Amino acid sequence: MTTQGNIPWAKVAAIGNQMRIPHSPQSRGSEMRVKYIPKVLYTSPDFETEIVNLWAADLVQQALTDGTVLFSFPAGMFTTHIAAYKTIRENIGPVSGFQHLSGYTPNPDKGEMLIEARFV
Repeated sequence: MTTQGNIPWAKVAAIGNQMRIPHSPQSRGSEMRVKYIPKVLYTSPDFETEIVNLWAADLVQQALTDGTVLFSFPAGMFTTHIAAYKTIRENIGPVSGFQHLSGYTPNPDKGEMLIEARFV
């Protein structure tokens, strides 16, 4: 394909590429003398609860695939999620996979344990 002056587009692109001004890929953040570190001074318990509720609503809105079940265990029932996996496998049957959903909360050690199990 050529332009109106019968110059090939490849040559036009090569000329345009040579006309570009080279620049270093430094970010502006590295030029600053002062580094800002974000720090949360105060978070209300209501806000934390609202965030956890939003995460829970997102989990509920996700469609479960065929053959999966959600298990909810109260806090302190199992020492680790691995112990919960073993209990589910021993009491219900063979499982092809687990997903520890409560591990995505800000503090997974507090509160109930939510596990998705995919059965064979």
